[in-house]
Amino acid sequence: MKKIVLFVIILVTFISCSPQLIPNEKTEDSLLGDINQQIENKTISKDALIYLNDETISYERLLELNSFSLKDFPVISYLNKKKGEQEFGEIGENGVIKIESFLDPLLSPKFYEEITNKEVLEFIEKASKEGLINNNPLLVVSGKPLRGEEIVDHSNGLNVGKITLMERVIGYRIYGIRAINGVILIDPKN
Repeated sequence: MKKIVLFVIILVTFISCSPQLIPNEKTEDSLLGDINQQIENKTISKDALIYLNDETISYERLLELNSFSLKDFPVISYLNKKKGEQEFGEIGENGVIKIESFLDPLLSPKFYEEITNKEVLEFIEKASKEGLINNNPLLVVSGKPLRGEEIVDHSNGLNVGKITLMERVIGYRIYGIRAINGVILIDPKN
């Protein structure tokens, strides 16, 4: 009995001393696999501050991003606890994960600046303020994703019937990394 109690104490001590990893079912070529490696190396902790394209994101959003390949993130850098705290203050005390995703140049903010359709602009602004999308989401009109000049050409003068925000995970599965800033579905009036 004493051996069992001693074994349990040693096991609990070992588990509490080992770094807490982020659950990750997809191990090869995964974002979380790369992050867990840094946690194991004690560069950062599981509670590290997470930056995606210069915006703080939640732990839940990080889990959603694991469906992408590592090549969809050209820049992933880690600031250890000391550097994280130096650069970000107290919020960086557990380290910082800086992630930059591939961004489609034809979804650049410059195309969204030319939109004059009030309904579309108001929807983007409201969803952006709520943190559901960024300012340049993928717009899908009648099932067609818009890019580049199409964003302006198809949005302006459009008689909007319905505007819907697509759930991030579904957007990622359908549109891939292009959905990183969110997906808005627009159905015109007939």
